[in-house]
Amino acid sequence: MIYLYALCETDYFPFPELPGLDDRVVRAMPCGDVTFAASDVMASPTCDLASICRHEAVIESLSARRPTLPFRFGTVVPDLATIDLAISKRLTAVLANLDRVTGCVELGLTVMPAAEEDGEPDSDAAKEAVGSGQDYLNGLRRRETLRLTRREDLQAKVGGLNAELRQLSRCSRPLSSEQPGDTLRFAYLVPWNAISTFKAKVSAAQKKGDMPALLASGPWPPYSFVKRDLLVLAEREASR
Repeated sequence: MIYLYALCETDYFPFPELPGLDDRVVRAMPCGDVTFAASDVMASPTCDLASICRHEAVIESLSARRPTLPFRFGTVVPDLATIDLAISKRLTAVLANLDRVTGCVELGLTVMPAAEEDGEPDSDAAKEAVGSGQDYLNGLRRRETLRLTRREDLQAKVGGLNAELRQLSRCSRPLSSEQPGDTLRFAYLVPWNAISTFKAKVSAAQKKGDMPALLASGPWPPYSFVKRDLLVLAEREASR
C-alpha cells in the first residue's frame, strides 16, 4: 500500500530526506507531469497526534521547497497506477492549481470580538420560561438578528484591513470558525516576499483603539487554496 502526503510538479530537484509515518522514508513517485510524495505502508495509519504531526511536518517541509498540494491525512491507495489514473483525468486542473500556489504561502487572520461583546446574544432571555411556542420562536429570531448584527459590525471594523491584505494576496477567502461567538477567520494566499508586509499591516491595525483583537498566523502550506474536489475525487476513485 502507498500512503500519500502531497502532490507536486515533476522537476529535477531531489526530495529532502524526510522521515514519514512509522519512520518510513518519504520518496518521490513521478507520474508524468506530477510527482507524489509517498511512503510504503502495511496498513492505514492510526489517527493519533504523533501521526498527524508527522504528516503535517512532511507537507510543510516539501511546501517550503516547491509548489505542493497536500492530501488529507490518512490517504492510502493500493498502487501508484490507481491514483495516477484518477489524477490524469483532471491533470489540467491539477497543474492550474499548482501554478496558482507557486511562490505563495497561506497566512491567516483571526478577528475576535471584545469579551463584553462575545457570547450568546440574549442568553438570559433564552433561559426564561416562555408563555408559548410563538414566544420561544420570537426569542430565537431576536437572538439570531442580534448575532448577525454583531457579526456585520465586526466585519465592518476590519473591512479596510481586509482590503489591504487582499491587495497583498493572490487570492483570499473567509473560513468557518470553530471558536465560539462571533469570531471571524480569513485565509490569504500570499507571496513569500509579502509576508513581512502582511504581518506589519495587521500589527499596525491592532494599535488602533477601535479595532477588535487581531491574530495573524502562518506561514502555512496553502491548505485553504487547494481545490479539494481534485484530490478528494481522486481518493474516492482510488478506493474503488
